[in-house]
Amino acid sequence: MIDNITKLIDFIKTDKKVKDFDEITTKQTIVLHLLSILGWDIFSAVEVCPEYQVESRRVDYSLRLKNRDYVFIEVKKPKEDLESHQEQLLDYAFRLGVEIAILTNGLTWWFYLPTIQGNWNSRKFFTIDAIEQDSKASSEKFVEFLSKVNIHSGEAIKSAEKIHKSRVRKSTIDSTLPEAWNKIISEPDSLLIEMISDVTEKICGYRPEESDVKSFVKGKQDRILLDTFEDINIQKIIEKTRRKSSRNIKPKNFNRSSGTIKILINAKRFEAPSIPKLYIKVLRLVVDNGSINKLRFPWGFGSKRYFAFKGKNPIHPSGRAFFSPITYGEYHLETHVNRISGIKYLQEFCEELGYKFELIDV
Repeated sequence: MIDNITKLIDFIKTDKKVKDFDEITTKQTIVLHLLSILGWDIFSAVEVCPEYQVESRRVDYSLRLKNRDYVFIEVKKPKEDLESHQEQLLDYAFRLGVEIAILTNGLTWWFYLPTIQGNWNSRKFFTIDAIEQDSKASSEKFVEFLSKVNIHSGEAIKSAEKIHKSRVRKSTIDSTLPEAWNKIISEPDSLLIEMISDVTEKICGYRPEESDVKSFVKGKQDRILLDTFEDINIQKIIEKTRRKSSRNIKPKNFNRSSGTIKILINAKRFEAPSIPKLYIKVLRLVVDNGSINKLRFPWGFGSKRYFAFKGKNPIHPSGRAFFSPITYGEYHLETHVNRISGIKYLQEFCEELGYKFELIDV
């Protein structure tokens, strides 16, 4: 079985005509051929049911055993983008309780668990790319997830769920680690202070005071804070908006993590060595000239954090106090951001108030 699938994949890799297949040719030459190798009776409409009706619509194939739908497969031509079709397929599968769904253009195969919790993208548990991936490795995965034997025995769904759980776990950890790091840096506990003090003493022979270490860490926050999952999503929104309006900040040293930040606001130059010091200059400007009153407070990005707050004791939507606020009068800006994110947020803040923002150097 593995050898025959490998031969089919090698054909897909080497035959230049494949990329020009229409949908029907893709079904006949690739999809049905593969299903036959995997043990499915492609000549039985009871087992491999084409144009399977789901309410008023149809899915290309339903793989069925003993009158039960096990797998839905939606097929597109090789040149077609799959992204726009996943929601429809997964909606069909979810409604009927089908545990595995596949979206493919013959070259790329997206495997889903439609009935689990989460958005559509999070339900994808595996991708097979017939062109890019090793042919034998891809063949083994086809057998694991799609062979008739493994589908019927339940081994396919067990393997799929195991992979999905491991990915969810890794994704959760990956998105939480930056937040954990930022928390440690923003609220350094005695252990971290002691570690820094110990190393400093070993290097130079002098042991710093606890207050000196805390002050040092706080002063470097904008250089050592990491993008959290929320930051990344916010940046995507900002960048998407900026691309539409053709306003992009691309200074020569945009990725630099230290040095003087230089910006223009309505052609007026502002410089500062750090995000907090830059923010306080800008905040004084917009408060003193009254333009801050254009904002409806609290103001900011995302569902977890505000950027600007008016009144005593600035807090985020969760009720948590601002991590590192700078304050002028009754107004506060959150500076608990890394250097690059901080500049992006400041630009959005200034543009919201009607200013022209230009980044000279960072």
